[in-house]
Amino acid sequence: MVKAIEQTRDGMVVGHARLGWFGQKRGSVAQQVYDGDTVTVEAEGNLGVRFLGIDAPEVAIPLPGTDLPFVKLSDPRWDAALADPFSGFDPPLDPDLRAHLQHRVGPGAACNHAAVAGAATRALEELVEADRTTAGKTVEELAFFLAFAGEVMDRYGRLLAYLHPDQAEVPREQRLDSYNERLLATGWVSPYFIWPNVNPFRRAGSVSAAVPVPGTARQVVEAESSLRDAREAVAATREQRIGLYQAGSPLRLLAFEVRCLRPPSAPGPVADRPVQRLRPAPRSAGLPRSGQPGGPVVHPRRVRPAVARTGLAVAGVPRALADTGRSAAATTSSTSLRPQALATGPRAG
Repeated sequence: MVKAIEQTRDGMVVGHARLGWFGQKRGSVAQQVYDGDTVTVEAEGNLGVRFLGIDAPEVAIPLPGTDLPFVKLSDPRWDAALADPFSGFDPPLDPDLRAHLQHRVGPGAACNHAAVAGAATRALEELVEADRTTAGKTVEELAFFLAFAGEVMDRYGRLLAYLHPDQAEVPREQRLDSYNERLLATGWVSPYFIWPNVNPFRRAGSVSAAVPVPGTARQVVEAESSLRDAREAVAATREQRIGLYQAGSPLRLLAFEVRCLRPPSAPGPVADRPVQRLRPAPRSAGLPRSGQPGGPVVHPRRVRPAVARTGLAVAGVPRALADTGRSAAATTSSTSLRPQALATGPRAG
């Protein structure tokens, strides 16, 4: 068994497990049945970890109009798809959004994305390998510490976390930041936040109170060091023209833009995330303009009533995206990379 949780070809998400451990051995049925609706199990297979707060260029995703299989962006079919990605939307994309994307799609967009995705992948590999060799650990000994935010797992079975090398024996002031934050500093990822996995949710007393109010992002950033660090990291990589912003061949389409340019084959349970813009005006939700300092936050359907109570409306999102919910958040440098748990947890990096 390779994956503990996986998505089948017909779209179902399934998992594999066995009875959990009790002390130094596998527990009996009586030991692992906690009550009438709870059993302790051990996942049988690997679990993926989706880094919170950041988004890297896509290596492979399904082609427009399909749900499976995943196809590498280097595949010629993706180059053809991004040469004219607008024709598959019914109704058509909003004219302003189309105009915004027009100069960045076309021949070569997929190859550009694939090349930068490969570089981002290597950047993460190098960070993890450097941590392993510095710690003098084998691959069997290498361990990680995960810090969670509002949600622990997505519907694909991936853990949603800030991932650190396990540093329980290292003094707190000497611990490394999460890979999420260090990748942001390299420039190979962009900030990306899916509600409720952002700092305001963790500090607020209710979902309604957690909805960011347009026009307040800058004040929030200035009030909290982790937010300032995230914003400054993005600003520095842009100024230095490294990573996604490298001189000569910067990333043409951000990962969320590629995903949004895939007209979905049909509405489904994952198509459920309208977008809230963080900039002061207009007081509406919509797709961001790439590279601008204030971006949006993505909201699942269950928190839309709370968003509505702030006076925001889902506007500026093309109906083809809004109806299926396949909108996404992207380039905001004004929201936190690090949840409060990373600052206060017992083993935070």
